[in-house]
Amino acid sequence: MVLCNREEFQQFVEKFPNLCASGMVTPEYCRLFKVDFPSSRRQLIEAYDDFAACCHWLSGCRYDDYATHFSPGTDRLLTKVSAALGRNILHGSLVAAVLYLELPHMIPGNSPGLSVGVSRFCPRLHASA
Repeated sequence: MVLCNREEFQQFVEKFPNLCASGMVTPEYCRLFKVDFPSSRRQLIEAYDDFAACCHWLSGCRYDDYATHFSPGTDRLLTKVSAALGRNILHGSLVAAVLYLELPHMIPGNSPGLSVGVSRFCPRLHASA
């Protein structure tokens, strides 16, 4: 896996106007959960190390050809990644990694997260967290 550098990561994030540290959010979500989108966006851009760690962790997973509503969500995967790394990771960093790696995913409703086509047979998915 070839990973982008910090500057390329910033350019990548700019391709997704609703992506921030909380994930893919809408103006309604920001209003409801009192998310300061500009500062949350900067926080995500500054979290390149989280993004790189998520890419590395995700590259070790097995994937289905597509994602469904039954696929694990980024919130569930976030607990696995954070436990494996021994530190908290931004939700938006994981979402950005899924998008960057072009993994099978879908957006379940108005959620800031994604459902990701991680195989139910993937050992990383079943690791203790």
